Amino acid sequence: MGRGLWTRAETIVGCGLNKQKVIAVNVRGPVTACHVARNLSRQGTKGPPPRALDMCPRCRQASRSRPSLTMSLLLLAVGLTLLSSTQARHWGPQDPNFNETLVGGNWFSAAMASNQPQLMKAAGARRILIHHIQVTPRALRFHLHQRINGVCVPTVMTANKTKKKFQYLLEYIGQNRVFLEKVDPKSYAIICTHHKARGREMVVVTLLSRTPEVSRDTLRMFLSYCRKHGLHEPSVIDLTRTDRCLHARQ
Repeated sequence: MGRGLWTRAETIVGCGLNKQKVIAVNVRGPVTACHVARNLSRQGTKGPPPRALDMCPRCRQASRSRPSLTMSLLLLAVGLTLLSSTQARHWGPQDPNFNETLVGGNWFSAAMASNQPQLMKAAGARRILIHHIQVTPRALRFHLHQRINGVCVPTVMTANKTKKKFQYLLEYIGQNRVFLEKVDPKSYAIICTHHKARGREMVVVTLLSRTPEVSRDTLRMFLSYCRKHGLHEPSVIDLTRTDRCLHARQ
């Protein structure tokens, strides 16, 4: 029984309920089709939803507000997910006791992927070719080259350790959060960098190899990692087919 409303078997039309046989009595005022539909739903009676034209003004307004409320809640949930995604996606090496000093030494940049691939395809400030990592008690120092106007320019960048394991902060064209991800010290390393500027976030994932060439299994693993982070194959650059400034390495 609804508030001030009871029903019994008879016939009524409206609200798409002409196949239901009910009589409705509203002790608080006149009966509208939406009153009947609401009461039938409470009693478990099936029937199509009432049309907006058959509803009372209050019910019509409520029905209109529901979609916008649902959409607002959905957008809020998506926003909260995005805010937490940066931390949730990065776990570092599988072994929580992994010794960071093992990533030190010589490397070859084998592949890159980004959510803004147009900034990575052309040689320039965003395409960074790491050839050596120096591990210190407080930071990772990346020795690298950048191709600027056709010239391989050597640079050193320092990523300082944070309170969280395998996470670092690097200042380069703004603040960058660097994550040391999957690592096989004798074969490969995956480094993921998040850069925020002007309200937008740029994600760059780099595959490093101990040898100039990279195995197919390692490349498949890298592509799988990228897909899990929303970066698909068209955004991946195979650096082994480009000029990686190998002649400039010391």
